[in-house]
Amino acid sequence: MDDLFGPFNDLSEHYATKHFFGKDENLVPDRSKINPMLVNKLEEIYKFLDNQPEYKGKGFPLLGGYRSKNHPDERKKKVPGSHTHGIAADVDVSQHGDIEKLYRLLDKQPFMKDTSLGVYPDGKSLHIDVRGKNFRWGALKKANGDNEYLTADEAFRRFKSRKRVK
Repeated sequence: MDDLFGPFNDLSEHYATKHFFGKDENLVPDRSKINPMLVNKLEEIYKFLDNQPEYKGKGFPLLGGYRSKNHPDERKKKVPGSHTHGIAADVDVSQHGDIEKLYRLLDKQPFMKDTSLGVYPDGKSLHIDVRGKNFRWGALKKANGDNEYLTADEAFRRFKSRKRVK
């Protein structure tokens, strides 16, 4: 059934335009703002994970994708990020178990060589973007709520040490 924004999965088998527009902004979902390369990459990851026994049936649900330059996270940056160009999405992996194991599995896949991959261990989410570079990074929340950007290895190390302290 179609709704206000078109068919449920109007971009691909598993993703619709509305999935790329978070609740932080009152933007009308507009499929022209989402780069098809991003949708194809997310589908590729979705299908890869669905073929892994440990991740089968868990999906690869989006937390959001497109952001305007006025989004609170983008306003903090000197230069607006990849989300403002429709080439990035954040994915909820809270149902996927060990986030470091998932990150390392994706990191070593040949189809990820031209894809940037970021990890938020404390938020149980991944950042995927198709800017054509192979950036790898991690981010942890600081006491003031801002992200501290690190290497993925350092983010995992600090996240584990935080868990041990609690």
